[in-house]
Amino acid sequence: MKGPTGALEGGSASAQNCYGGGGSIMLWQKRPDLEREFTRLDLRTSAGRDSYGGKFKGDVNQTLAEDRAGYRLPFSIGLEKPFWLGSDRDIGERFTVAPSFLFKPSDELKFGLDTMFQYGDTPGYQGINVVDGRPAGSWDWDSDISSILGRDGRDRYLAFSVMPWMEWAPTEDYTLRAGGGFGWTGLEYNHFGPNSSGYNEKTPYEVSYHDRISRNYNAYVHNIYKL
Repeated sequence: MKGPTGALEGGSASAQNCYGGGGSIMLWQKRPDLEREFTRLDLRTSAGRDSYGGKFKGDVNQTLAEDRAGYRLPFSIGLEKPFWLGSDRDIGERFTVAPSFLFKPSDELKFGLDTMFQYGDTPGYQGINVVDGRPAGSWDWDSDISSILGRDGRDRYLAFSVMPWMEWAPTEDYTLRAGGGFGWTGLEYNHFGPNSSGYNEKTPYEVSYHDRISRNYNAYVHNIYKL
């Protein structure tokens, strides 16, 4: 299994199921384009009998100071309501904004600043007990377990990052890149679902809670010479 699993869990042996996955995903933030200006907007919606969702996305790119500077502003706003969520429960909300700035004093030298802010507060994962292909006990496919238990199962996520950088290319063959940054993430969730050890009438569900804060610092210098 390739992707973020390996980055989060390490390169364990493949015998450990999904935790043996290797590889990682590299994310490169959108940066200003000094060659052109543009504004892109996109709206997507979906709806079902008891569910709906929508996402509004935008990407604004502007140049300044006679094409020697510029900024870019990608953003996203999303709302969602799962079919099982009761009418008295809060729907899901997700927001992302990632402004970046670029200053180019000469053709050989660039300075930049990448920033990002993310927020999410969505209904937490839940599962329905199923035996022989049908909901077990008093459950049905539309049961809102959070409501039944008198709890508010939620996923809450907050993150931001600040990353300055520079690039100097005095010749066609040599490039020097340097930068660094700080990232902060906070994740908290309450999940409700079937007992992991199998269906049991006395204990048909289990609750899992997680709360984590991460702080990441990084710095890098790349010397690139083409032969």
